[in-house]
Amino acid sequence: MTQDMNKIMLQMNNVVLVFVTMLVALVGGCAAPGKIAPPSQSHSAKQQLTHNYCYQYLYGEYGTTSDYRRALQWCRRGANEGIASSQALLAELHFFGLGIPQDYYKAMYWYEQAAEQSHTHAQFMLHHMLSDGLGTLPDGSRAIQWLELSAASGHSQAQMLLETQGAR
Repeated sequence: MTQDMNKIMLQMNNVVLVFVTMLVALVGGCAAPGKIAPPSQSHSAKQQLTHNYCYQYLYGEYGTTSDYRRALQWCRRGANEGIASSQALLAELHFFGLGIPQDYYKAMYWYEQAAEQSHTHAQFMLHHMLSDGLGTLPDGSRAIQWLELSAASGHSQAQMLLETQGAR
């Protein structure tokens, strides 16, 4: 009975992780296929396709099911090519431990790479990680800087958080 309960709890935990990841991406997260970068950056068709596969395998889009192993392969490829949205999605895989062991240090690294390219969700997640000391020592002043930058770039969750904290 205890082993069955442990299996059920593990399955429920995985379902919750997938749900939270999808919610984060839908509410303020990474770009969907076709929207891989801000207008100031241009990507080749190959880079666009790389990111599309990263996104597709992570979220199970276009008739596929989520496949974290494949998502990891495509997201790594896109991240290494400098595609900010792929970097942010790779960070999500590490942050939530989707298909790989959870690793806040690697998540922090990839969020920073994407945030430096003005990826607003990565900036927002850096605020979260720096505020809570996930993968780094807590740093309130840097956390607020990333939050303000994310909000100024139009990230709705960052804007709401700033308003509720009265930091504006």
